[in-house]
Amino acid sequence: MNSIKTINANCPGCGASLMDRTNPVDRLPGIHLLIDTGNNKGNIQLSSVCGSTN
Repeated sequence: MNSIKTINANCPGCGASLMDRTNPVDRLPGIHLLIDTGNNKGNIQLSSVCGSTN
């Protein structure tokens, strides 16, 4: 039987959870990141499932 391994992510600066239950990825809470390049800003949702490319 294979078990799914997941991770929980927190902000390294303030310790707030980055887990987003409102936008699941792979049917589990996703990891929400706000990307700011100086000229552009955007959101990224990553899977919390180890090995997933979603």
